[in-house]
Amino acid sequence: MTINTKSLKNCYLFFSLLPLFIFTSSSVIASGMDNLSNTLMSFSSQQPIQAKLTIESHREREGRENNDGLIQLHLSENQQGFNVHYPKEILALLEAEAVNQNATKSNEYINSPTTFAMKNLKQIQLRNMVSVSTSLQRFIQQLNFDNESTVTYQGEEATLLTFTMNLETIVTEKKDRKNVKKFKGSYQLWTTPSGIPLEAQMTYNGSGSYLFVFKTKREHSITEKFKVINNRLIVSEYSSVFNSNSTFGKFFETNNKTLTVL
Repeated sequence: MTINTKSLKNCYLFFSLLPLFIFTSSSVIASGMDNLSNTLMSFSSQQPIQAKLTIESHREREGRENNDGLIQLHLSENQQGFNVHYPKEILALLEAEAVNQNATKSNEYINSPTTFAMKNLKQIQLRNMVSVSTSLQRFIQQLNFDNESTVTYQGEEATLLTFTMNLETIVTEKKDRKNVKKFKGSYQLWTTPSGIPLEAQMTYNGSGSYLFVFKTKREHSITEKFKVINNRLIVSEYSSVFNSNSTFGKFFETNNKTLTVL
């Protein structure tokens, strides 16, 4: 029996390089995540910041009048803590809308733009606008990493990280998750090659029922754009579009936030 020594050498070379190839490929796949994690940990919220937050909201609900809202708040953070300043004009409008609502109790759907825009504000979300690195890192740890790729973002080279979202990420209460029959969610994050977040897009849709009677389908997409100010990672733009179709009718809502650093 004749042994082809050339083929044997080629085979040996292939298998000797295989572990190196696997290691190198794994390193490339993980590099985007490593860069992101290291970059997020490097940000700080020590430097003071002052900003103006503009919030625009719109809601359409079947059988009701549309709602539109627009308000401007001032956010600040320093060594003493985080503050939300509501201008006197906003407080006056809230009071006027409350008086108007009480005077027209028969009209349940009277448009109260300031009250509507204020309704869904949460302090933690407002604080994330001026310092989001820590909460972003916690959120990403809940996701399933799919892949990364090199792309072009606004004419510059960037890294695109793609994740799959679990139902638990959105519906935190176990009792509520029992009502969800179908769910699909994804999260995409564009970063610079060094790992600085540029933009994120989250989309999910699902359907379910409550007490086997009330059925619903929902779609939600959120886009966030990031900037670095004095070693802070801030959310400069936030956009949310929500659609729902249920036993109670159709529902559509948009929410846009713009942060301007002063």
